[in-house]
Amino acid sequence: MKKTNQTGFSIVEALLILVVVGILGFTGWYVYHAKQTSDKSYSAASNSTAPTYKKKTTTTKTATANPYAGWNTCDDTADGVSFKYPSGWTVQGSTAGSNPCSGFTLTAGQEFSLRSPSSNGLAFTLIYFPGQSKTNLSKSNSSTNGDSQKVQSASPLTLSSGKTVSLVSYVNTDTTSSTDGLISDMALTDQSYSVGKTFHVIDGITSPKASSYSVIMEASLAPPGSQDVRMYTPAQYQAHPSYNDLMNIFKSIAY
Repeated sequence: MKKTNQTGFSIVEALLILVVVGILGFTGWYVYHAKQTSDKSYSAASNSTAPTYKKKTTTTKTATANPYAGWNTCDDTADGVSFKYPSGWTVQGSTAGSNPCSGFTLTAGQEFSLRSPSSNGLAFTLIYFPGQSKTNLSKSNSSTNGDSQKVQSASPLTLSSGKTVSLVSYVNTDTTSSTDGLISDMALTDQSYSVGKTFHVIDGITSPKASSYSVIMEASLAPPGSQDVRMYTPAQYQAHPSYNDLMNIFKSIAY
């Protein structure tokens, strides 16, 4: 019987086993190394590009209070002018309903008077004079007779409509007492007035319906029911509880 070479077969077998083990070992090392490299790359990428999240803040809008809520309206359609006034102010000499100015006529030179609630014995009287002839105003201001007014301050006032007019504070100088720092009236005008200027009748605002007519709006501080011209400091005007309402009346004029 022929004898098989068992030693040669064992050597080949061992070599195959070593090769297989080597391949498995190399594969395992390669996979492990590749995983480690991938983990490091992911970590670096995560650190450099990780998004940051800011806490969302909720903004609550605060509604602006309407200063004219519940106010009445003087709608002077004849002159093309309107303004608002507080329901707590008293309408003088008028029994009209929601719009006491509805019957105004451009050339009639009518008057609309309001009185604020009194405080510490003082109240604002606001008078609206529509349909004033500019020719007559010019004649009055060229006259040397009658009361003379002197401008104490003049500053721009932005109306609710966006237009800007002048708010003029002045004093009646037909008196022997000192008038330094005192005012007798505040009025709106679209004419140019400077501090120290003297005049007899303020020019007011030109009527948008007819350029030959003016609308005059002026206010004074005095004891309730008094028709006498009284002079007070600007601080006394500003300290009155109805002063802000007065300013809002001026600002509400639209034309």
